[in-house]
Amino acid sequence: MSLGVLVIRRKEGESIILSGTIHVKVLEVNEGRVKIGITAPPEVDIVREEIVRRGAYTQHPDTDQSDMQQSAQRSSFLREATES
Repeated sequence: MSLGVLVIRRKEGESIILSGTIHVKVLEVNEGRVKIGITAPPEVDIVREEIVRRGAYTQHPDTDQSDMQQSAQRSSFLREATES
């Protein structure tokens, strides 16, 4: 089965919401690079594609304390980035 690609244009400061719980916001666009902020529930893994391709990432089915701390850090980062 082939999956299609949905292409969405967003400007700096604009967001999209995935599945009602994952928020992706364009924080900054500078010299051809885009900085995004992602807020998601703790059970959602967020990993850069190149790390998965290198085989350096293993998905863990159970959410432990470190996963919850990482999620809180992601949420805190997004709040700080959008407030500045």
